[in-house]
Amino acid sequence: MKAIQVTQEIIDNNPHITFTEPIHLFRVIPSRFNGWLGGFNLRSDLHEVEGLYPVVTPTYDKSTHKLGELDKVEGSNEFTYKLIELTQEELDANAAKEQQRLIQEQVDLQILREERGKDEFRLMTAALRAQVGSGLALDQYNAIEVLLEPLGDTINQGKWTKCYMMLVKLGAENVGADLYNQLEAKLRAGIIELYDEHDYPFEV
Repeated sequence: MKAIQVTQEIIDNNPHITFTEPIHLFRVIPSRFNGWLGGFNLRSDLHEVEGLYPVVTPTYDKSTHKLGELDKVEGSNEFTYKLIELTQEELDANAAKEQQRLIQEQVDLQILREERGKDEFRLMTAALRAQVGSGLALDQYNAIEVLLEPLGDTINQGKWTKCYMMLVKLGAENVGADLYNQLEAKLRAGIIELYDEHDYPFEV
């Protein structure tokens, strides 16, 4: 983007452009300007000649300041925005919006954990059924299914870390090493994806 210091001469020479501020911001360079009847937007070599200079956005903290009017940078062929401190009312409003955003973020994350948990429960039961086809006796299957039922209820509620700790407490000796390792790996991967590191119930 470029801008120009508006003078009466600029206004008179460009009746097709509406100037409303002392410094006019061009988001799109016009093709007609100051007597150029076409192609001015393509002639970047002429922009500064005609008074159009780059607009530089300053680095600032959006939590405490906002952009104000454009101003000419002293000793430079650039324009920049003045920085304005936020009022207490604006600070309070921003804090409320941020709090609402964080709450909604947690709600959305919990919904995702529950959806993924239900998918994981289906995979968990499928993995258990597969054990029957590979030599697991039916009575053993029924016993393991009873043991895993609380885990299924827990992960269905999106409580991945609690489910992981329940599995660890249950132990491989009660569900078989192969199934335990499958479930542990899936829960670990899901927790890493869905939780912050400080919430992991294991070392990484």
